[in-house]
Amino acid sequence: GLIFVDFDLTITRIHVFQLLARMGARSPNEALRLIKQVPDHKLKSMIEKRKPATVFTLNKYPEQDGGGKWAKYQTRVEMLLGEFKRLGDYADLIILSRNYEAVIDNVLSRLGLGGLFKHIIGSEQLMTKYQSSKGKAMEHWVERLKGNKSRTILIDDSPPEIEDARSRHMSGLTVKLSEFIGGIDQFELHKLRAWFERYHEMKPTQPQPAANTTTATASKKEETSKEEQSETGSKKKQLSAPAPAAGSDGAL
Repeated sequence: GLIFVDFDLTITRIHVFQLLARMGARSPNEALRLIKQVPDHKLKSMIEKRKPATVFTLNKYPEQDGGGKWAKYQTRVEMLLGEFKRLGDYADLIILSRNYEAVIDNVLSRLGLGGLFKHIIGSEQLMTKYQSSKGKAMEHWVERLKGNKSRTILIDDSPPEIEDARSRHMSGLTVKLSEFIGGIDQFELHKLRAWFERYHEMKPTQPQPAANTTTATASKKEETSKEEQSETGSKKKQLSAPAPAAGSDGAL
């Protein structure tokens, strides 16, 4: 499966792109320079900020069928890390956003979330490669990764983006906003994992790295060589007659 995840108001609670624009960013380089100046504690507040009128409270959902037991987390960053890791058993995770790729990469890396996502598709790629359509980008990557549209979903706060995906026979999960504060919550991610558990198999186990095989093969060859040398030496000690003629069964 493939799960495409928006960044602003989906991973983050606030719209980071608009914040950087108000700070004067007019290019990817300017935006990256400004986000690097944001202290870590303020960066975390972009993720942790609570929705004003939400029933969501960490650790207080009852256990329900599907998706396994509710995991307990102390912070929203921990929740995103834990829940997306568990979803990663069923699908590859890809960021699909209209924010700058360098900004997204910086924020995710500083929060310890960067390793969750296999690719980051930002505004530059959307405009130059996919005619600014998230739906077209999703179709391209489904084909490129040999995925299946029935197992492909977009998580986004924008209804038009969700409709674009659905019109192309893929699924969508809308992140609800409350007084301009967004962000996917544990409830939605848990339900999404329950959906994958019910209708789809887990991803196949990844094979062992080639380096291990090479090492094992080299070790095996070395042992075989030692055995051959030992065997050869033993035969030489036993032979008192001249060497056999070429082509005979006893040729060394």
